Amino acid sequence: MDDKYCHTITKMYRRKYIQISVPAAVLVSGCIERTDPPIGFGELYVVNHREQEVDVQIKIKKESEEVYDNIHGFGGNESNAAETVRIIDDAMGERSYYEVEITDLSENIDRSYSTEEAEEFVDDWGENECFGLIVTIEPDDIYIGIQSMSSCPGR
Repeated sequence: MDDKYCHTITKMYRRKYIQISVPAAVLVSGCIERTDPPIGFGELYVVNHREQEVDVQIKIKKESEEVYDNIHGFGGNESNAAETVRIIDDAMGERSYYEVEITDLSENIDRSYSTEEAEEFVDDWGENECFGLIVTIEPDDIYIGIQSMSSCPGR
């Protein structure tokens, strides 16, 4: 076989490879970008452990769009009777990306938690469909805990 013939075949294969691979890369590029999270956000509990009254602003975003924004007033924690609020909203419970923002308006303390953080924290959700957050307002800070839920409330 002469070298000219081999060189021509190589060029043809290279062109075909480029012709095939470029459209495939364009088609696949939009599909690989992002998938739905493996779990939904089901509920939020907020508990005041402070002795004094506190106003807390709670914002919930779904896919970066604000779906909940409310200020909740809590009485002071007297004789181990902490005030609690449970939030379940129609916009919650779906397998989507959420972010929860908690602001103690009296102490100017902000905390947040997102679906991405929940996915990083838990390797395998098993049969659970949702996660919930437990927010505790302490005298010096706000703490956020996570719980798995076998089903999403209201769904």
